[in-house]
Amino acid sequence: MNQIVKTYMTIFLLLIIVLVGAGLILCSLDAQRAEKTNSGYAMTIAGHNYSDASINACKSEASGNDYVLSVKKYDTNSDGYPDVCECILEYDYSLKFLNAGEGTTTNDKHHYSRMMV
Repeated sequence: MNQIVKTYMTIFLLLIIVLVGAGLILCSLDAQRAEKTNSGYAMTIAGHNYSDASINACKSEASGNDYVLSVKKYDTNSDGYPDVCECILEYDYSLKFLNAGEGTTTNDKHHYSRMMV
């Protein structure tokens, strides 16, 4: 009888380890996908000289992918034209087993692009 309890307890603990491990891998994949997406947005915006049309297109694409993109333009040499751009991409991720009460957690990724002249 003692062996049966040990066996079921081992199976239960292994199941918990597998579920938490799979959740961590999925969270890592979400973060990696957001990192690559934000890097692409920063390159696109810099490639179009920080135009408002490209920023709005990237924002609408991000909202279609359940992201929130905010862009800040900076003029570092005071010539009236932006030459540095900060792209902040907010995304939600959840680990259902550990975040039982909260549901989702919001994280953000920062990318900077600079115009080289």
